[in-house]
Amino acid sequence: MAPPKDLSSHLSNEVKLRNPSNLKELFKYFRDPSKVSLGGGLPLPTYFPFENVSVTAQSSDGTETINFSVSKYEQGSDGVEDILLSESLQYGHSAGVPILVDFVKQHTKTIHNPPYDGWDCVITVGSTHSLDSCLRMLTNPGDTVLAEEFTFSSAAETIRSQGLHIMAAPMDLQGMLPDKLEELLANWDSSVPGKKGMPIPRVMYIIPTGQNPTGSTVSLERRQKIYAICQKYDIVILEDEPYYFLQMEHYDPDHPQSPEVPAEVKNDPDRQQKFLQKLVPSFLSMDVDGRVLRMDTFSKVLAPGTRLGWITCNPLFAERLIRQHEVSVQTPAGFSQTLVFGLLNRWGQSGYIDWLIRLRYEYTARRDCAMQAIDKYISKKVSSYIAPEAGMFFWIRVDATKHPEFKELGGKGVETLLFGKLLESGLVIVPGRWFLSATPDTEYAEDNTAAYYRGNFASVPSEALERGIKLFGDVLNREFGL
Repeated sequence: MAPPKDLSSHLSNEVKLRNPSNLKELFKYFRDPSKVSLGGGLPLPTYFPFENVSVTAQSSDGTETINFSVSKYEQGSDGVEDILLSESLQYGHSAGVPILVDFVKQHTKTIHNPPYDGWDCVITVGSTHSLDSCLRMLTNPGDTVLAEEFTFSSAAETIRSQGLHIMAAPMDLQGMLPDKLEELLANWDSSVPGKKGMPIPRVMYIIPTGQNPTGSTVSLERRQKIYAICQKYDIVILEDEPYYFLQMEHYDPDHPQSPEVPAEVKNDPDRQQKFLQKLVPSFLSMDVDGRVLRMDTFSKVLAPGTRLGWITCNPLFAERLIRQHEVSVQTPAGFSQTLVFGLLNRWGQSGYIDWLIRLRYEYTARRDCAMQAIDKYISKKVSSYIAPEAGMFFWIRVDATKHPEFKELGGKGVETLLFGKLLESGLVIVPGRWFLSATPDTEYAEDNTAAYYRGNFASVPSEALERGIKLFGDVLNREFGL
């Protein structure tokens, strides 16, 4: 395979000034038993009060539990390599403990197999930290970042807080629209209203799969077109994929999915290959230039509180990210690295994929439960939705023009009014305007007659999920006189 393109022109002023830490460079000597190390500021592990950590976790197929213990100095008797506490709780590796990095690199190769030489993975403190690090590396205050018209509100705040402009790229319920993106960039003029003073974007932030908030998933054809446009305009892609493995089958209202993995799937020796073949290919998998920084996380597939993720990118970007981490987070939390790697290494690469297969059935069943409740309780006379095929969110459009106060309030006013009524009824759901990327809490650019709401079908038991959707329907019935 060919090496990645030289993308050094994309580096920010801040990251260009970062140099390797001299003290970090000494780390390679600290673990050399032939040397007496008096050079570092490392406390002796003897003074760490934690002698061992014992874990009871689920097996990769969820049918039983597994138990393991990680000690300070000695590997366990089960023959599985662990990150010992004397290493993980010490000042350490800013890219992550090497054996954990190796695991996620093998996983990334299996799933995405980036098509250029030298790509690498850097462990991070979850996706929000990944985004913050990437933006600091690639942008200067005043630069412009492309994002989907609706996007994760915390991501938008991260972008704006660094003094960056956001330009919203039009989208529909299948994600970003390539033709509209091309039109936006081809006609860029920093002097016209809406773009005044905004340089043409050099970075794109996108959630391609199970998008937050809309639940949309970008097809392979659209991904290929978007990637080609980014090549044409020399744009670096920040591919944020927390929901990538929560892809589902099409919704069939007559045959709702059971949360259990069917026996014929469990017993199929080709089940993992079939699962991987159904995943929409990633931007990383088509990245011949090395212009994609893919941000993965364990938050949605293990637990958010692990605060562990990783960035896959070209070697230039990886090295610069490490330089940032050396003087910021230093290294991800040692307990998290020890516990997560201990579990993953006992599951193995194959077992981890089996765990992801299990999640697919669990999330599909929860999605189906939500869709059936929407069909049952929410009137189609004033609302519409599309069943998501990935992620954990459903997105409902309400026709605000049919509300008796629309002429007085407009779409935004109706959305705000309904949000208050929903809270009064006991339902917490999020209004769509909170997710507008470029101009939050304003009218929708293409649809000022709508009120949108994002719900989560994965955060409560099925009974509560159905009850919440019924509350939504009851409020609409009262407010619209149905």
